[in-house]
Amino acid sequence: IAIHFGGDYNSERLDIETATWVVEHLVESNWENPEVSTFEELKIDSPPFTQTMKVNGRDVETRVYLYHSDMVEPAEEEKLADVMKESLRTRDVVIYSGHAGSGSGFILDYQPKFEIKAADFATLEMADKYQIFVFDGCRTYRTYVDDMLKNPAKTFDNVDMVTTVNTTPFSAGYYMIWEFLYWFTITNEQGSHYPLSWQSILRGVNRRAFKSVHYGVHGVDNNPKLNPHGGT
Repeated sequence: IAIHFGGDYNSERLDIETATWVVEHLVESNWENPEVSTFEELKIDSPPFTQTMKVNGRDVETRVYLYHSDMVEPAEEEKLADVMKESLRTRDVVIYSGHAGSGSGFILDYQPKFEIKAADFATLEMADKYQIFVFDGCRTYRTYVDDMLKNPAKTFDNVDMVTTVNTTPFSAGYYMIWEFLYWFTITNEQGSHYPLSWQSILRGVNRRAFKSVHYGVHGVDNNPKLNPHGGT
């Protein structure tokens, strides 16, 4: 799982607040990282947070990678694009949490503004395996799905994409990231993971507090699966 925090132009810098909270949550939830215990220690090349769970009777290490614009100097912003491209090329789950809108891409920084444009999605190197993309920003259903599917490596046979319908407040970021991290990696008391259906996950995300945002998933109609792991 790779989580990429987009930059924020607001003076409150809620992007930093959200990323800081995610690090604290991972530490408090016993995710292990030999080098990082606070947001301030996080670097562009930091190792992932890890946990081990059982899947079909075997131990599987789950990794969470975190990236934020403040990890690099303004002159090194291309590194933000490099790690985003690496995630799209290799990770099973990619979460983008940041500003968005019709015609927008991945806005990886706002001071100054730096992004991977939506028009470039078609030529990015993408994995040919099944992936989940979560695009948490304002009205991501308008651009991100269509532009991502222009890439010849991605079809609804090998990708599910979670998007928003309406404007997304930054305050939803904490909640959304926690929900997806929790449900994608949930285990029972014996440490065995069990997948939940997309329906169950979206019921958890679309609670009354954020009912105006509305999260949905694209891809299950073309390639119907009961759960995000591709199981039936």
